[in-house]
Amino acid sequence: MLGFGTLTLALGVTAVVLLWIGHGVIGALQLTLCVFLTGPHTEPFPPSV
Repeated sequence: MLGFGTLTLALGVTAVVLLWIGHGVIGALQLTLCVFLTGPHTEPFPPSV
């Protein structure tokens, strides 16, 4: 099963391609989501009980 790293990479590449071909709004939203997913996390996922 693919992890969050693979999903984030695909999301980032798609965002850059969308920005490159002129779809600024959706590309920027996807790039923001990509940055959020790769940012530092203070809690492990899934949270421990």
